[in-house]
Amino acid sequence: MFPKEQLIRFPDVDLCVFEWGKPGGQQVLLVHATGFHARCWDQVVAKLPEDWHIFAVDMRGHGRSSNSEPFTWAQFGDDLIRVSQALGLKDAIGVGHSMGGHCVTHAAGHHAEFFKHLVLVDPVIFSPDVYRERGDAGFASVEEHPVARRRGHFSSIDEIRERYADRMPYKIWQRKVFDDYCEYGVLPASSGEGFELACPGYVEASIYMGNFDANLYQLLPNIKVPVIVLRADPRDPDSKEMDFSASPTWPALASQFPHGQDVHLPDLTHFIVMQDPDLVADFIRAGADSQIVSAVG
Repeated sequence: MFPKEQLIRFPDVDLCVFEWGKPGGQQVLLVHATGFHARCWDQVVAKLPEDWHIFAVDMRGHGRSSNSEPFTWAQFGDDLIRVSQALGLKDAIGVGHSMGGHCVTHAAGHHAEFFKHLVLVDPVIFSPDVYRERGDAGFASVEEHPVARRRGHFSSIDEIRERYADRMPYKIWQRKVFDDYCEYGVLPASSGEGFELACPGYVEASIYMGNFDANLYQLLPNIKVPVIVLRADPRDPDSKEMDFSASPTWPALASQFPHGQDVHLPDLTHFIVMQDPDLVADFIRAGADSQIVSAVG
């Protein structure tokens, strides 16, 4: 299935949304991680029923959406509320990976009518202690963050593939997901030659720097629908800030929702969507009937 593409224009930002399926079918909203884009969900969508109505959004600073500041997690959550309202979401299945899971939780906590079920894929919601004790990501400025210095220009999409194919974490992703990441994660360069990252390094670094400003715990009691949290092994306390071989999500997060369930996936990394899109699709399909345990195992 090839998606339709639309641009939803707000006074402060233009947000791109991709749409599959048929109006009137079960709605699904897919929200990507920091530094990624909506088309990273293509291989998940391929495993969902064709008569469902599926949306995937490029968050600000990513994909085909505009690079409009601010790049804070609270702002991303508010953007997702506006997108959900514009799309007329009601009783949808909300699915978010990493920052996207954080945003879906934000939207559901403010508007119960949007969702009937949430699938949070390693949503980077830390323990309450972390929000009390830390106010930044450990770097003095965005410019000092290692991601800000990431190469942003490539002569071709094939060059991107060749550069990253054998590196972690890309080499452990399903190949089709990796190809989607490369093909749709760039835009024609402003110089007219080659391609540049749709999410520039300074944007991605800004997002990592701002991820301690959005403590969602006061919203979790408002989310009465079934919530499933998929997560990898937790990070070691001494691990590096950017170590995504393990999960930054608080292992006890699911227990904080009125109807939450934790699914521990020790054989996967933080990049669950990229490594096993079939598994993620299984949990989404189970959510259509709010069966939070049917996809486990």
